[in-house]
Amino acid sequence: MRTKEQFFKFISIIRFSFIYYFIAFLAFLLLVIIMRYSISVQGYKIQDWTMIRENNVGSIEIKQIKVPYYEILRKPTTAIFFSKLEKNYFGDKVYYLYLPQVDGSYLAVYSNNRLIGSYGFSESRNGHFWYQPFLFQIPLDTSEIAIEISGVYEIGIDFVPTIIPENEKYKYLISYLMTNILLLTSIGLAMTLSIILYLISRSLLKEKKSAYLHLSMSSLLGAIWMLDLLPIPTTGSYTIILILRKIFVSSAYLAFAALIYGIFKLFSGKISIGAKIFIFINFLSAAILLLSPSHYFLKTFTNNIAVMLFLNAIYLVIVIFKTYSPAQIAFSFFFALTVIHDGFVMFLSRNQKLLSMYGIIALFGGFAYSLVNEYRDMVVGISLAHMKSITDSLTGAYTRGALSEIKISENDALAYIDLNRFKQINDNYGHDVGDQILKLLVNTLRSVIRKSDSIVRMGGDEFLVVLKDCPVEKAKEIMDNAKEKFNSSHKLKPDFSYGVVSGSSNLQEALFKADKLMYEMKDNFYKKIENKDI
Repeated sequence: MRTKEQFFKFISIIRFSFIYYFIAFLAFLLLVIIMRYSISVQGYKIQDWTMIRENNVGSIEIKQIKVPYYEILRKPTTAIFFSKLEKNYFGDKVYYLYLPQVDGSYLAVYSNNRLIGSYGFSESRNGHFWYQPFLFQIPLDTSEIAIEISGVYEIGIDFVPTIIPENEKYKYLISYLMTNILLLTSIGLAMTLSIILYLISRSLLKEKKSAYLHLSMSSLLGAIWMLDLLPIPTTGSYTIILILRKIFVSSAYLAFAALIYGIFKLFSGKISIGAKIFIFINFLSAAILLLSPSHYFLKTFTNNIAVMLFLNAIYLVIVIFKTYSPAQIAFSFFFALTVIHDGFVMFLSRNQKLLSMYGIIALFGGFAYSLVNEYRDMVVGISLAHMKSITDSLTGAYTRGALSEIKISENDALAYIDLNRFKQINDNYGHDVGDQILKLLVNTLRSVIRKSDSIVRMGGDEFLVVLKDCPVEKAKEIMDNAKEKFNSSHKLKPDFSYGVVSGSSNLQEALFKADKLMYEMKDNFYKKIENKDI
């Protein structure tokens, strides 16, 4: 019986979540299409190259290669790639050499042995780049292209270099936007979200505070992880590159550990055994990366444990699948797809653009959604508590505490009201009837005033009506109308006296004048009763 219930629950979750998974999958496909489009250019593709480099034993090595080409280095190395071009290819038109992605620490491009562009510093050659595209204008007389790449821990030309015409240059711009501008924006958003999550956590209860602290930490670590994608022209030394890459790459696994902990705390309040195992493995992976003795070990180990990124993503999808949170489901599944994609790329050493930075953006979008909901609930809770504190529970009118929040100008009218013979009603008919009369008074007043006006219970049977932008004479008409309706609303013929004055910056003084006028009306009321009795 229990198995049957679990099955139907699983089916209901599938039906609920399918549309969100489908939307996330379509967004992922669109991203893949855009990235492929940005590197799929029309032009003269140069796939065959002659490579000259120093091999591991110190001798010069010359060999023919085909691009894409990639190699993990055991020591810093420089390689030069040469390729002859067809004669008279350029004519009189402007052409560019498009390199969608190059791995190295220094890059220089030559036309007929003349330098036409570079990235990094030729003397130090200790930069760091592997994700961004490069574009160099080719002189019209070019017959030979040479690409010089220095690498500290890797050398690679990940996509076929292509000489493109002017009308294909916009694809470079798309790639540059996707891999540079959006990257910087993502890092900024992640760091901003980390700060906001931390500030929000300070005002939450213990369990949610812990969840948001870890989500804040995950956002910060995710931003540090994305720093590995930024091009750096120089780092100062090979040692600094190693230290920075240890921090960048290990942050990915620490981010996953913090994320898993935060999500479990946020949605279930406790950490499952499976979550503890994943957190431990991520911590262990990060520790090994931080203790890497060399660039070669760091790079090879990073590639070998890339499968852990895949497993982390799958596990997160399963966990968030059970939350019934549509936004979290969509954002997290998109994130998982990008990480799974990158896990395969890194593990299988495929030449594809990595997409996880866009997944991180989506994941932070999910965080932002939760943040907005949390903030909204908190604001609603505070607002409700505040309204309760300034609202009279019997009549629904404001209490005196609300006076400090009601802006009163000289164009407003203040009507001070006090019930006539209210004590007699309480004494003769009981407090329940007295309470009914008080409610009737407030309901009657509400029926004759506008939504912009306010009713304040000053205490007992005394009330203040604030009429916005209302002349005194008009306010008196409104109060007389209210008196008439109130008098006919109950068989006891209840009545009240009032005093109306103009608003003032000195509220106490205005209330004193209104109170005085109210008592003058009350005195007249009792004098009329005495005259009737005589």
